[in-house]
Amino acid sequence: MIGVGYLGKHHARVYSGTPGVKLIGVSDINRSLGMKIANDLGVSFFESPSELLKKIDVVSVSTPTVTHYRLARETLLSGIHTLVEKPITEKPEEAAELISLSKERGLVLQVGHIERFNPAIIAVSSLIKEPMFIEAQRIAIYNERGTDVAVVLDLMVHDIDIVLASLHSKVKKVEAIGVPILSEEYDIANARIEFENGAIASLTTSRVSYKKERKIRFFQRDMYISVDYLSHQADVWKRIEIDGKPYVRKEELEIIPKEPLRAEIESFVRCVRCGDSPVVNGEDGERAIQLAYRIIDSMDEHRRIMGI
Repeated sequence: MIGVGYLGKHHARVYSGTPGVKLIGVSDINRSLGMKIANDLGVSFFESPSELLKKIDVVSVSTPTVTHYRLARETLLSGIHTLVEKPITEKPEEAAELISLSKERGLVLQVGHIERFNPAIIAVSSLIKEPMFIEAQRIAIYNERGTDVAVVLDLMVHDIDIVLASLHSKVKKVEAIGVPILSEEYDIANARIEFENGAIASLTTSRVSYKKERKIRFFQRDMYISVDYLSHQADVWKRIEIDGKPYVRKEELEIIPKEPLRAEIESFVRCVRCGDSPVVNGEDGERAIQLAYRIIDSMDEHRRIMGI
C-alpha cells in the first residue's frame, strides 16, 4: 500500500482482511503516520516505495493526484499489478502512458472510481438503458485534501465516470462554469454535457458546502431512477397503464449491502488471479479525465468572457 492517508488507510484495512491476500507493508511520505498504520495492522513500514515493490505482487496507490503518474509508472515498470485511486493521473497523456505500460507488461491497471461498486449503482445498472437526461449533485464540506486539483478532478470525476459508463455515445458539447472560493482551484462547478445521441448530463459539485450530499438521477423512456450514493439506496419509478391511462409505480429493488471499497479491492484481486479486465480499467480513467479537462477548459473560457 503506497499512501495511507484519508483513503489509503482504508485500502490497507481491507487488504489485511481479504481472504487469500497478505498485506506485506505500507509506505507513506509521512513517516509517523505510515508507522502508525503499519503497527495497527501488524505489517512493515517502508520509507521507500521502491523497497516495498521488491516484495509484493499487487499494490494500491492512494496519494495526491499529482503523484499518481510517477508512482504508478514505477509500480508498473516493477511488474506490479496496480490499483490507482481516481483520477488516474493529473494529465490525460500521463494516463495514456500508464495504459500502454500495463498492456505491454500484461498487468492489471484498475482505477479507483469507487461509485461503480456502490450497491445502489450495482442494483440499478441493468435498468439504465438509453437515459436521455442525467442529473448529479455531489457536494461536500471543505477539506484541504484534494484541493491540489480543481473540484472537477477531485469530486465531479466520480459522476463523470458513471455518466460515461451509462451513455455509450460521444460527447458533442460542453458548457460549464466554476468558481474558486477557498483554494486557488475551482471549488464549485456546474457542467452541462450534450452527447451525440441527444442525451444531456447536468453535473453540479461543490467542496465548500455545510453538508454532504451525493445523488444521481437517470431519466429515460418510461422510467425514472434515483440513487443516493451515501445511503446506498435507490428508487425506481416505472410508467404503467391502467385502463388506458398512464401512471407511475414504484418498483421493488433488491440492494445487496456491501462496502464499496471492499467490493472494489476484491474485484481487483480477482482480475489479477483470473486475468479478467477490471470493471474500471485505465481507458475508463483516461476518458473521465479527458472529459474533466473539457469541462475545466469551458470554465476557463467562461471566466475569460466574464473578465474574472
